[in-house]
Amino acid sequence: MREDEFLHELKKININISDEQINMLRIYKNYLQSQNELYNLTALISDEDIYLKHFYDSIVVAKYYNFNDIKSITDIGTGAGFPGVIIKIFFPNLKVYLVDSNGKKIKFLNELIKLLNLNEIVIINSRIEDLNIKTDVVIARAVGSISYLAELSYNVYQKDLILMRGRKEEISQNLLNSLNLKIIKQEEYLLPISKDIRNIMVFNKKTHNVKYPRKYILIKKQSL
Repeated sequence: MREDEFLHELKKININISDEQINMLRIYKNYLQSQNELYNLTALISDEDIYLKHFYDSIVVAKYYNFNDIKSITDIGTGAGFPGVIIKIFFPNLKVYLVDSNGKKIKFLNELIKLLNLNEIVIINSRIEDLNIKTDVVIARAVGSISYLAELSYNVYQKDLILMRGRKEEISQNLLNSLNLKIIKQEEYLLPISKDIRNIMVFNKKTHNVKYPRKYILIKKQSL
């Protein structure tokens, strides 16, 4: 996907982008390409792959979820900043926490945020189970199993959990019942050009069950 194709596809899903945001994405792309070998960030490094499988595949979530209705998100397993940095660029009023356990990727993100001059964005080098933050939403893209993420980050998301996956996955009723979660959105779609299958799931936490999350060792031993 070229830049012009990326912009055309955004129009098709009613996502607006300013000249400033276009320039920020160019800076992001160039920096990702220049630093990729040093930080071992991604195997998808061509212009076409970056615009399609990193940028578009991150912001398409805004077609299915209104980020103007919330104030803060936590991106778990953010890697090179996907989708958290992209969401921040498009929704600058959000406070965004980027979480990853890989120190090299954290170093890259710190430099990237300075380069893009982004405010209200916090980078955390941590495992999920050690997080001590609370945000409206937790979002994760192609990280871990549904049950693992939903429970391990249970204390972090106060409102919604957004999971961006490949193919559709079965969701345990026991998981929904135990964590008082309700599926409010589940959409399968194809990426433009490549036609790769993607799936977005949004879970709403109706009330907080104080029995969860369980200790990490129990979550790993037996999923809900």
